[in-house]
Amino acid sequence: THQGGRLLWQAPMKPPVGWLLVVVAGVCVGRAGAYDPFQADLDAKFDSNTTSRFHSRLSMSFAQVLFDGFDLKYADTADLRGYIGQDIIQLGHYYARTKFGCITKCDSADFNGVDGILGLGLPDSALASIPEPVFFALSDDTGDPASQRILKNRKFTMVVDKTSGELQLGGYDHRAVAPGKHMHFFKTTSTAEYAVPISSIRYGGQELLNFATVINPRVPGRMSWLPAILDSGTSCLVMPDSLLKGILREKPFSKFFSLAKDPLYDETRRLPIEIAIGNPPVRFEIPFDEWWLETDQRPCVQTSPEAFMGVLLGDTIFRSLVVQFDLTHPTQPIIGLGQRNRAYKPVRPGSNWAQHKPKHVQNFGIPEGFDDGVTAGHDGSIDKVPLETGMQTQMFVNISMGTPRQEMRVILDTGSSVFAVFCDTPPKKGEPKFAHIYLPHFIPNGGKSEKPARGRGGAARKAKKAARKAKPGGA
Repeated sequence: THQGGRLLWQAPMKPPVGWLLVVVAGVCVGRAGAYDPFQADLDAKFDSNTTSRFHSRLSMSFAQVLFDGFDLKYADTADLRGYIGQDIIQLGHYYARTKFGCITKCDSADFNGVDGILGLGLPDSALASIPEPVFFALSDDTGDPASQRILKNRKFTMVVDKTSGELQLGGYDHRAVAPGKHMHFFKTTSTAEYAVPISSIRYGGQELLNFATVINPRVPGRMSWLPAILDSGTSCLVMPDSLLKGILREKPFSKFFSLAKDPLYDETRRLPIEIAIGNPPVRFEIPFDEWWLETDQRPCVQTSPEAFMGVLLGDTIFRSLVVQFDLTHPTQPIIGLGQRNRAYKPVRPGSNWAQHKPKHVQNFGIPEGFDDGVTAGHDGSIDKVPLETGMQTQMFVNISMGTPRQEMRVILDTGSSVFAVFCDTPPKKGEPKFAHIYLPHFIPNGGKSEKPARGRGGAARKAKKAARKAKPGGA
């Protein structure tokens, strides 16, 4: 972007995906990603040689789900297609038998170098044909005991820095929280998305979310706020560049842009971005080196789609905070946020996980705004799974599948509930001997597949859900 002949920012970094459509038997739901004015290399092609496939014929426990398929479409050209399978899925030390998407065709460069995507979202945003997200399957004790090791505490936490990270299963390690800081807990504003109420975004001492009314006119005594969705599938902090139909007095991104590009703000530019979550609000800090991409010399801040009435908290926030997802009660998820201890070292790939199971605190449905203070020990333990970070824009985790296990490297996405990996074409009945055919619990009427309850998560779908579940501008 240029102004007056001066280069302000230049960014070769690829932005979040534009539009995603999830199609089951012709039914589709849209996803709009953030707009990035610095995007480049939009014509990149998918290279199948960069991915590994799940070999269903080699798994003794694999089963194909008949009559159902799926079609993931990105923008106007990208397209993922395949069928639905069932097998044993293992994350860390926990495993269970569940359904997943098998990708056989792809033309989306977003999947170059990865083997699929693991959605850790909520059941309300899952497909009807794959109704149970993987994390819920891993904590569901109603399955076959012979093919599962169940996670008793349905909680996971993400601790990420620029080069690595860890997925903590079963709770959170209090040592990952910065000294003198504590975890704060907030009820989500939606049963379909990990959305929390955000009432303030500050930069350089300037407020970017200037609401037309400070007090919510619908609920007297409650502050105005917007839904802020914690989405690890989004790279940056994504904010509106409009007045949101009169909810705001100023355009947040335009104001940020004018401050950040001003040469007089060279020193101010190195200041953190501050966000306020909850009511009463709790302030958290996004350090400069987390929202500024040094290699690209540009901010990891983007504008949201016009129809999206909220904020997306992407990987920039996950690198700044310890983020816990308490799904003990799926209809009322609890989000825990705490400033990250920058001296804490996540577990590394290849390390002995048995040595990384510290004592932790359990919090059963902690209400909004609760501060647990100094954490204490507990008899439970946490399973820590190593994460990889890619160019500060994506997170990856290794997941194992089948019998015997096959390891797959997948994108970690809290903004969706779909688990899908690249697979071989489905085995035919009778060959080889380990291939199985699995009939669904019912045969859809007329041979047509069931419709999805909801599609894969994303900003367009998020915008509609946010508007339904939590109207912006008020509690």
